[in-house]
Amino acid sequence: MMKKSILLAMTLGAIVLFTHSAQAQDTVTFTFTSLDVPFSGASNTKAFAINPGGDIVGRYFDANFGGNPRGFLLYSNGTYAPPIDVPVANTGTVLRDINASGDMVGKYFDATGSSHGFFMSAHGAFSSFDVALSGAISGTTVANSLNNHDQIVGHYSVSTSIPGCTGTFPLPHGFLLDTTGTFTDIAFPGAIATRAQGIDDSGNIVGYYVTLPNPPSSCGTSALATAHGFLRDRKGNYTTLDPPASSGAQEANVSRIDDAGDVTGAYSTAQFALAGFLKDTPLAPPGTTFYGFVLWNNGDFTSFDITLGVGGGVPLGINPRGTVVGVYEDDTGDDHGFIGTVNRRPCP
Repeated sequence: MMKKSILLAMTLGAIVLFTHSAQAQDTVTFTFTSLDVPFSGASNTKAFAINPGGDIVGRYFDANFGGNPRGFLLYSNGTYAPPIDVPVANTGTVLRDINASGDMVGKYFDATGSSHGFFMSAHGAFSSFDVALSGAISGTTVANSLNNHDQIVGHYSVSTSIPGCTGTFPLPHGFLLDTTGTFTDIAFPGAIATRAQGIDDSGNIVGYYVTLPNPPSSCGTSALATAHGFLRDRKGNYTTLDPPASSGAQEANVSRIDDAGDVTGAYSTAQFALAGFLKDTPLAPPGTTFYGFVLWNNGDFTSFDITLGVGGGVPLGINPRGTVVGVYEDDTGDDHGFIGTVNRRPCP
């Protein structure tokens, strides 16, 4: 396991990163266990988020529901809520985050396969929404995360031109939806695509952005791309947020930030095609591996290999206890969730 320390200093709203070697006694390790929903007909579990109390949400495919996705909620005491579906006509529900109060967000599919964002309160109140910003392609809204103030971030698609190519391509932009119903576009400057993945109570937003060489290696989603993590502070300042160069990372995906300021995600030492970053969650192409990481709130960096399946795994959520959850694939290509329990948090 590779371990570095990242010192983060706030300067004019930006995060400046420096690296130095950590002491051996500061080593942080994780114990990983598989998570598969035990319901009849369930397969392909994906764990998207864990809240401060330890409740986990995600999705699975239900053979008794036409093989379509349904949401699950695993309580911290080890019991499951009944399968969760949005209370409108749908062909699938995906839960993607849960906050400390038990409010949840995600996406659902209508009869045409279009995606819509939703908010579901702990008390059962439900609302559906679609991004109302210029250029938004109808039926592409995905709500990825919410904080304890019920601010929501996610992504939607925009028809985008790729330099050197003819036509346009549906590529993602991030969004912020505040409690007044106002949408704000989240797009890293100079990036061809951006996804907003997480938001904390201070309004800091994390995710990843993608760049292409000019001219690109090819036109369309087969073009080789480079992905970087980012942080957007509440004032709207963007900063690249990547693993240290010593990790050998060529691609990075930041998935979530918790209320303690810890950030989790994954990186690869190989370069991917653009198509790899347009999936529901990026996973390593055959023959390559994703490595998980946590950037702790004290500046330490911890890298880990999720060896439960093939090609590593992708952490998708983290809580202030340091517990991570996510997804890995087995050798047949099926999804499985995982829980990563930290042996201890780094010293402050």
